[in-house]
Amino acid sequence: MHENRHPVGVPRADGKSLLTSAGSDELVVLRSRFIAYAQSLESSDDLRPWLEDIRRRHPDARHVPYAWRGPSTETRTNDDGEPPGSAGRRCLEALTAAQLYRAGVAVARIFGGKRLGIRNLGIAYRTVAGKAITASGIHPAVVGRTVRCIVPFASLHSAEQALAVVSGTAERTFTSDTAILSAWMEIASIEIFRQRIALVPGARWEAGPEEWR
Repeated sequence: MHENRHPVGVPRADGKSLLTSAGSDELVVLRSRFIAYAQSLESSDDLRPWLEDIRRRHPDARHVPYAWRGPSTETRTNDDGEPPGSAGRRCLEALTAAQLYRAGVAVARIFGGKRLGIRNLGIAYRTVAGKAITASGIHPAVVGRTVRCIVPFASLHSAEQALAVVSGTAERTFTSDTAILSAWMEIASIEIFRQRIALVPGARWEAGPEEWR
């Protein structure tokens, strides 16, 4: 199986989007069924088990081409036996058009007995990939950092209140004499947190590298 790898040439993450959930849709062209699946995939390592699951669902599918777009510039496509450029690349076009990252689209094609030609194949794959993405839903990615805050036990409640203003529930771990709170927050919220945590006795904190969710 030949897999192609390609480069893809704040509060908001510069127009980047993520899938809201997994979704699927179907298209029938001249009795051939094109069943598309879209799903969030953090890493290319997630591709194999996902594709194996799709193949198990559709044992009669002749081809399961796919495209994946990673968290930065890496992408992967595979035509899985279809004419070169007619399938995987067209799925990638759907991901790119939606500005999606960390996401994959795969299409199980069940042959209907009539050849469609490269042009019609490309249109079918691009169309059904877009339909699956629409079914999944899209939300804009937001830039933030994971903040780690170390406080004495006596200040734990005050630190949690400071975090609650700008973030959801924090993860808590403990040492013999301190509590460690970790929470992800948007970039715009970090300055608010800094002002509030400065009022908490004995609190120390640091922010990790930028990431988007």
